Amino acid sequence: MDARQEKRNQLLYAVADHILDHGLLDASLRPMARTAGTSDRMLIYHFGSREQLIETVLEHLTDRVKESLDLALPAMPFKDRPTAIASIMNLLRTPEFRRFNAVWLEILAKAASGKETYRKTARRIMVVFADWLEQRVPKGEEDRRAAAWTLLAQIEGLVVMDAAGQSERAFGFEEQQSI
Repeated sequence: MDARQEKRNQLLYAVADHILDHGLLDASLRPMARTAGTSDRMLIYHFGSREQLIETVLEHLTDRVKESLDLALPAMPFKDRPTAIASIMNLLRTPEFRRFNAVWLEILAKAASGKETYRKTARRIMVVFADWLEQRVPKGEEDRRAAAWTLLAQIEGLVVMDAAGQSERAFGFEEQQSI
């Protein structure tokens, strides 16, 4: 890896951490550059535009989430659907994943408003998560792919309910603070 690529990667990690800490609403160039210890012009130099920077950061965060999920829950089928949901929700409610969830909800809000970069990112994240879930679908499910997408829908619904402080109403999860 050459020096320019190494610098780009350092900036990418710093900006990604900034977005995890502050969300997409504060994703303007100056605060991100300040966090990364550089100037907004250098971010543009390395990423082309603010939009390309955000798209690259969101791809990077998707990869980081997948790596963290892989480390936390091995690629083995759960014994049943309630165990799968409980295990995954317990993981998603940890401080590390709450940061990702908050950004995920912002991505969905921007996708819903028609912003194509965010729709593309949301689709990619959902496919990555469905692929991850497919390896963990409980044994006995005939159509593992369909079961993974059903699990994804249930988990996403719980993430939304958790953010709204309503997780206790679904699957008996103990209510915690919102995301």
